[in-house]
Amino acid sequence: MSTTKKTTETAPVRAPVHAGSGLGTLLAAAGSNTNSALVSQGGGTTLTGLQQTLGKTASDILSTGVNNVASAAKKTGSSSRGSAPAPTNPYASQMNAAQSRLNAPLPTYTDSYADRIAAMESTGPDAYVSKYQPQVDATLEALQNRKAFRYDMSKDPLYRQYAAMYAQQGKRAMQDTVGQVAALTGGYGSSYAGTAGSQAYQQHLNQLNDKTLELAALARQHYDQEGSDMRANLAALQSAEGQNRQNYESDRAAWYDQLAMLQQGQANEYQQHRDAVNDYWQNQADAWNQYTYWNDKWAKMQ
Repeated sequence: MSTTKKTTETAPVRAPVHAGSGLGTLLAAAGSNTNSALVSQGGGTTLTGLQQTLGKTASDILSTGVNNVASAAKKTGSSSRGSAPAPTNPYASQMNAAQSRLNAPLPTYTDSYADRIAAMESTGPDAYVSKYQPQVDATLEALQNRKAFRYDMSKDPLYRQYAAMYAQQGKRAMQDTVGQVAALTGGYGSSYAGTAGSQAYQQHLNQLNDKTLELAALARQHYDQEGSDMRANLAALQSAEGQNRQNYESDRAAWYDQLAMLQQGQANEYQQHRDAVNDYWQNQADAWNQYTYWNDKWAKMQ
C-alpha cells in the first residue's frame, strides 16, 4: 500500500505578467480584444496597466477572467468528454484570498489637528500691553524734575501759626511789662517802661526765630522722606511691570509650545497615513503576484 506525501506550496514573489502566462489565458478567456496589446513577447504588464487599458477595476478584471476561464473549461470538457463534469480549481481558495486583498480600499486621510491649529493661529498671542509703564514714566519724570530743597517760611503754614502765636505772646508780655513798670513809678509812663516792654516783645520774636530753624529742619526731613517714598514707589512699579512682562512672556511661550505640539501631532498623523498607504500598495503588489501565480498553475491544468 503506497502512501502519498502531501506538500504545502507557497506562491513566490512574481514579476509583472508576460505573454503566455496564466493572465494571458485569463484575458483571452474573458474575451478581451486588447489581449494582444497588453501581453507581448518579451514584454509585460501590471495590474495598474490593465486597469488603465481596460477601463476596469482589478476586481472586475479578476472576477470576469475567472468566470470565463471556468466557462471555457466547461465547454472544452463537454465537447471532448460529453457530459463529463467541469474540473475543479484546486487553487480557488488561494486565488480568492488574493482577490480579497486586491479589493481592500485605499487608506484615507483625515487631518484631526487642522481645526485646532487654525483656531490657534487665527487668534495668536496678543501683543504685550504694559500695565504699569505709564505710572513708571510719570514717577520717574517727577523725580527727575524735582526741585532742590529750599525752605520758604512764608509758604510754610506751620511757620505762620507759630509767628502769630509768638507775636501775640510778645505783645501780651510787652503790655504786662509796661504795666508793671508804670505801677512802680506811680502810674506815670517813662522811657524805661517802653524799653522794658520792647525787650519783652523781642524775646518772644527771638523764640520764633529759634522755632524757624526747627521748622526748616522739619521741612528738609519731609522733603527727603518724600523723595525716598517716590523712589520706593518707582522701584515697586518697575518690579510690578517686570513681573507683568514675565507673565506675558511665559504665556506667550506656552502658546507657541502648544502650537508646536499640535503641529508635531499633525506631522506624525500624516506620516502614519503615508506609511499605511505604502503598506497598502506593497500588499496590493504582493496580492497581485499571488493571484497570477496561482492562476498560472490553474491555467496549465486546463
